[in-house]
Amino acid sequence: AFVWLRRNIETQGGSAERIFILGHSSGGLLSAVVASDPRFLEKHGLSTKDIAGVLPMGCRLNWDDSVFLEDDTPEGIQTYFREDLWGKHFGSLAALKSFRPINHVGAHLPPTLVLIAKMERFQPPILEDAAIFVGAAGEAGVDADLAILPDRNHFSSIRQLVSPEDFTFRLIVSFIQRLSRSE
Repeated sequence: AFVWLRRNIETQGGSAERIFILGHSSGGLLSAVVASDPRFLEKHGLSTKDIAGVLPMGCRLNWDDSVFLEDDTPEGIQTYFREDLWGKHFGSLAALKSFRPINHVGAHLPPTLVLIAKMERFQPPILEDAAIFVGAAGEAGVDADLAILPDRNHFSSIRQLVSPEDFTFRLIVSFIQRLSRSE
């Protein structure tokens, strides 16, 4: 989707240099993976620097999906990647682990604002994951921060985003405007 948008946005009056990606929940994880793992865009002649900014929202950025396989036998793990509906998408333990955004943080990461609903901070530990991700990004020299969305849960954080008066909406616009001025 990003590649198509980058190649076609100017026909709609937009700028290919000003594309920000935001995703919520599993979409937040996907936005962070695309922005952090260069492999996805490189095969299309693009890089993560072609993303003006990324806003993963309400997602785990440091969760190791493979932990549930730790006690399995080698045969059980092979069966999982061969037969399980989810496991088939990855095919191997290495491929599954490669979908942890934290594993790809580096100077190539675009400016990042991680958004977390106040009521989803601790269970699962989304805030802890975000803090580790943002800390690693900062150490790599990336403009990265996190924001806790007051009085929000996993669902209301995205549902209320449609209003220009919404706190989260204004926060996102401010992030985009700040980065637009810095160019």
